[in-house]
Amino acid sequence: MLSSMGVPAIEFPRQYNAAVDLVDRHLAEGRRERIAFRDEHGALTYGELAREVNRAGNALLALGIEPEQRVMLLLQDTTDFPVVFLGALKAGIVPIPVNTLLTPADYEHMLIDSRARGLVVSESLLPKVEVAMARAPRLRHVLVSRAPEGNLRHERLDAHLAAASDELEAFPTTPDDVAFWLYSSGSTGAAKAAMHLHAHLMRTAKLYAQGVLGIREDDVVFSAAKLFFAYGLGNALTFPLSVGATAILMAERPTPASVLRTLREHQPTIFCGVPTLFAAMLADTTQGGITRAVASRALRICVSAGEALPKHVGEAWRERMGTDILDGIGTTELLHIFLSNRPGDVRYGTSGKPVPGYEIKLLDDDGRPVPAGEEGSLWVKAPSAATAYWNQRDPSMATFQGPWTRTGDRYVHDAEGYFTYLGRSDDMLKVGGIWVSPFEVESALAQHEAVLEAAVVGHTDGDRLVKPKAYVVLREGHAASEALENALKDFVKSKLAPYKYPRWVEFLADLPKTATGKIQRFRLRAKRSTIVAGGHRLEVERHALGSGDQPVLVFLHEGLGSISLWRDFPEALARRTARDSVVYSRWGYGGSDPVALPRPLTYMHDEAAVLPEVLDACQIEKAILVGHSDGGSIALLHAASEQARGRVVGLILEAPHVFCEDVSVRSITEARTQYEESDLRERLMKHHGDNVDGAFWGWNRAWLDPEFRKWNIEAVLPNIEVPVLLLQGANDEYGTLAQLDAIERQVKGPVTRRVLDECGHSPHRDQRDTTLEAMARFIGGAT
Repeated sequence: MLSSMGVPAIEFPRQYNAAVDLVDRHLAEGRRERIAFRDEHGALTYGELAREVNRAGNALLALGIEPEQRVMLLLQDTTDFPVVFLGALKAGIVPIPVNTLLTPADYEHMLIDSRARGLVVSESLLPKVEVAMARAPRLRHVLVSRAPEGNLRHERLDAHLAAASDELEAFPTTPDDVAFWLYSSGSTGAAKAAMHLHAHLMRTAKLYAQGVLGIREDDVVFSAAKLFFAYGLGNALTFPLSVGATAILMAERPTPASVLRTLREHQPTIFCGVPTLFAAMLADTTQGGITRAVASRALRICVSAGEALPKHVGEAWRERMGTDILDGIGTTELLHIFLSNRPGDVRYGTSGKPVPGYEIKLLDDDGRPVPAGEEGSLWVKAPSAATAYWNQRDPSMATFQGPWTRTGDRYVHDAEGYFTYLGRSDDMLKVGGIWVSPFEVESALAQHEAVLEAAVVGHTDGDRLVKPKAYVVLREGHAASEALENALKDFVKSKLAPYKYPRWVEFLADLPKTATGKIQRFRLRAKRSTIVAGGHRLEVERHALGSGDQPVLVFLHEGLGSISLWRDFPEALARRTARDSVVYSRWGYGGSDPVALPRPLTYMHDEAAVLPEVLDACQIEKAILVGHSDGGSIALLHAASEQARGRVVGLILEAPHVFCEDVSVRSITEARTQYEESDLRERLMKHHGDNVDGAFWGWNRAWLDPEFRKWNIEAVLPNIEVPVLLLQGANDEYGTLAQLDAIERQVKGPVTRRVLDECGHSPHRDQRDTTLEAMARFIGGAT
C-alpha cells in the first residue's frame, strides 16, 4: 500500500455549502472585481458571479424545484454553466451535468433514470433532447440558455435570471449531503450516475490543485476537457474558484485549431487536455507546428488525464513547448486525479505517484497485495469517492467496498513508487500464459513515424488462442500496405519482448471513441464478418468469450435494429456468462443486403425460416436465442419449429409480440411522423446506411397495414418446450403485458418473468445492469 503521509486533515463545519466556499468567500476576501470566468460573450467578475449564482438558485426554487431534487444541465462551456451549477448547489438542489455529445436515446435514459424535475439546456443542443423531454414523466420545467430573441417554444434562462433576486441564503447543507451527480462516460458500456458530496469539490481542489499543481490566485486556467466531464469540472470550475483564479471557457469543439486560437488569445498559465488532443496538436502543421511562440508564452504547466499519456508525446511536447505535461489518472467515481506526476518530478510513461491524501494498493486476482514490479488491480482509498451509483446496488457494491474504490485499471509500481498504467482489467491480454498490456503495445506503435494513433485488443486465432491485434490510424502522407503492416510488426518486436508484437494490423480512418476521447475498445474487439443465408449476404459479429462447448448466445434485433444498435450489450452478456455470442443484421438492415419493398406481412415467419441457415453458416450446434421485440417474435416462431428441437435450448425475450395491439399501432404511427419530420432518419442512417429507408418503411408499412391487425402467432406457442425468460418494461410504449401473459400461459417450457420499473421498450438499454443480471442468472440455470 502506498500513500502520501503527513497531509493535514481538511476540516469542514457541520453546516457547509460548497457554493459559499467557492464563490461567496472571495467577496469577503476582497476579490469582488477579479475575473472569475471568460467566455466568447465576455467576462464575469467574482462579484457578478455571486449575484448571478444567487439569481440562478432563486430561479430554480421559484419554479418549484425543491432542495434535494435534481436538475439536469445540458450546457455548452459558457458562463451559464457555472452560474446554474453553483446556483443549484447553493439552493440545495442537485445539478447533473451531462455530456453534450450523446444521442437522444442517451438523454432519454438519463432524464428518466435521474427523475430530474428541471432541465437547463443550451439552445444549440435543444433538438437533441426534445424527444426525450416529451418522454420523461417527472420533468416539469425546461429553461433554454442563449436562446435567440422571439423564441417562444420554451422558457428562456436569461429571463428567469433577470426576474430573480440577487440575494440568496444558502440552503443549510452539510459536507456529507449529496451535491451533484456525474454520469460515467460509458467507455465500457452504459453510463451510471455517481453521486458526489458537497465536501468533495474542495477536497480535490486542496489535495490536487493546490497540493500538486500549486495553483495560485494569479493563474489563468484553460481546460479543453469540458465542464460536464469530472476532469473538466475540476480544471475549469473547482480549482480556479478555490483560490480566486480565472478560468477560460470555450464552447466549441476542442480541435487543434480552436485550442491554439484560445491559447494565443487568452495566454493561460495552466492548460488541461487529454492525450489524443496533445498528440493531434503536435501532429498539426497548419501554422508551421505548435510552439510556445504561437500558443501561450505565459504557460507554466500542462495537465493530461482521461487516458494514459504516451511517453513520446510528453517528451515531444516538452521539447516543443518548454513546459511539462503532468500526466495523471482520475475517474468519475473519484472526481479527479489521484495518481499524478508533479512539477519537478515528471517521469513520462508513468502516472506518477499518489496524490497526497489518497492511498493506493495493487491487488492480484486473489485479492493479495502485489510487490513492486508485478501488475495488479488498482484500488484507491479516496476522500472524494462517490457514495454510490444511483439506483445501481450491485455495481455500487462491486465498485465501492468500504473506504476503498475498485477502479478497474491494471497497474504496476516500481521500487521508487512510480505507477505505470497497463490497461483496463477487461483489456488485459494473456498471451502464451503471460499478461500483455495493450497500452504498452500501443505506445510502441505510436513511436513509429507513420502512426498517428493505435489501439490494441485481443483477437482469437484459428486455435482459439488470444493474440494482440492492432488497429492503426496513419499520419498524412502514409498509405496502408502489406509492407507497412510487416514493418510495424517488426518495429514493435524491436521495442518490446517479441511475444508482445501484434499478430494482425488493421488500418482504420478513425478509432471509435467516447465523447471525452477514450477509445472504445469493446467496439474493436467485435469480430465482424459476412455470411450467406436465405440467398442474401448478412453482416455478423462474433464474440469468442466461451469455451466453445456451450450453447452460443444468438441475438435477434428489433424491427428497426441492427448489430450496432445493440451497442456493446451482446459482448457484455457474453463476457459475464463466459459464452460465445453471435449478433447479425437481418436482410435489409445494417450492413446486410438491401431488401425490396414492400415487405410481406409474413416477414417475421420468413426470417424464422431463414434462422437455421444463419446457425449453420455460423457453425452453431446449440443456441440460446436472445430476441428483442420483432426479434423476440422471430425467436418464438423458430423455437416452435421442428428444426429447433435439440438445437435451441432456451429463449430470452425482451418485449416480444405475439399479436398486434392498439398501443403498438399508435406508437408505430408516431414513429412514422418522427421519421418524416424529425432527425430520426438521420440517426437511423448511422446504423443502416443506404438500407435506412428499406429498414424503416418495410417495418412501418407492414405493421400499419390494416390486414396486419389480424397477425397472431399464439397458435405456435404450445410447441415451445424450452425454458423462457420474459422481460418487459412497465412503460413499454409498443406493447402491454398481455403479450407476456399469452406467452406464459401457453408455452410448455418453464417461464421466468420480469417486469422492470422505469423502463420502456428496450430493457437492455433502459435497465442495463438489471437486465444483464436477469439474463446471466437465466443462462446459468438453463444450461
